[in-house]
Amino acid sequence: YDDKRRRLARLVQASPGLPRAVFLGTSRVNNGFAASEVRLPTVAFNFGMAGSGPVTQAIYLRRLLADGHAPDIVLLEVLHRSLGDVGGPLEVKMLEPDRLSRGEVERLIDRYGLPAKATRARWVKSA
Repeated sequence: YDDKRRRLARLVQASPGLPRAVFLGTSRVNNGFAASEVRLPTVAFNFGMAGSGPVTQAIYLRRLLADGHAPDIVLLEVLHRSLGDVGGPLEVKMLEPDRLSRGEVERLIDRYGLPAKATRARWVKSA
């Protein structure tokens, strides 16, 4: 996340006043969307991440907003199979806790019903 956030900040700084368009998605977006080819007067940025899904994308959008990088346009890749399963989105079972803040871990526990004790223990162990 942080590497991409820094690159976005440099692009925005180099193009003051232009609207910002951020594309959030999986490795399909990461590998398939050429932001540099967008021919509109905008700062277009590819925020695709391998192994991400709607949960990670929501986390990253919240982080961008908190870091002062509010995009004017958000493009989202939506894969119907990633939206839910019997136990919630498959993605939350694969998220590495060391990539999350404590608040993000708590949100996942509250929103997606991850086992609180085990999830918190994994997060503490990874810190």
